[in-house]
Amino acid sequence: MTVHKIPSAIIATFLLTSAAAFAQQGPQPMTSGQASQPAAAPGPAAGEGGGGPDTLSARFQALDANADGYVNRQEAVRMRGLAERFDGADANKDGRLDPVEFGKAMGR
Repeated sequence: MTVHKIPSAIIATFLLTSAAAFAQQGPQPMTSGQASQPAAAPGPAAGEGGGGPDTLSARFQALDANADGYVNRQEAVRMRGLAERFDGADANKDGRLDPVEFGKAMGR
């Protein structure tokens, strides 16, 4: 592997293992107040910082609705400001953000 691919491989491995652990937890019971509230965008807007790598990973996972390891354009609109930064962050122009591209979009 090249030097640039090693961090991506580490992040991808982390995301895949944590996604599998999260999936094994099963559905969480919903409280009465949750049913009436609209879904909020996870974390602060793109570029506002906030939190370390664990928070960044959690935001990435929250946006990755189909759990494919990428945030696509449709998923990106759920975070204020990310859709506007999407094209600039999509370094390889494949129409989706990997964890490294997402981190750059978030100012990391």
